[in-house]
Amino acid sequence: MKVLASFICCFTIIFTLFKMVMSDNFIDYSKEKTKIEAFYYHEKGRFTAAVLEDGILQMNTVRNAVIIFDSSGDLWYECDYIVDTWNGSGTRGACYVHLKTIDDINNSGWNHGKFGSGTTVRLN
Repeated sequence: MKVLASFICCFTIIFTLFKMVMSDNFIDYSKEKTKIEAFYYHEKGRFTAAVLEDGILQMNTVRNAVIIFDSSGDLWYECDYIVDTWNGSGTRGACYVHLKTIDDINNSGWNHGKFGSGTTVRLN
């Protein structure tokens, strides 16, 4: 029985490593310079950009946000990163978000199911 359990464990590890190395499980995500209507902060590492496209307001998730404060021009962002679709967690690259002031970052909600929910509030 121990031999079978060891075999299953080793097979699982080898299969996982093989899938990571041999499969094409990355998505290259690029978003050209896009004007932002509003920018929301949910919690650490979670942002949303409200974008008006063809008269429809769309809420776009912004991963790996690098926020740049620039008092001239419009609010906008552009992204260029790679997402690991196999485990969903690994990303390389960033989204560069250009805002005028910190006041352009709006409060937003978060929900962790049975572990709680709330709204992020900025302290002045």
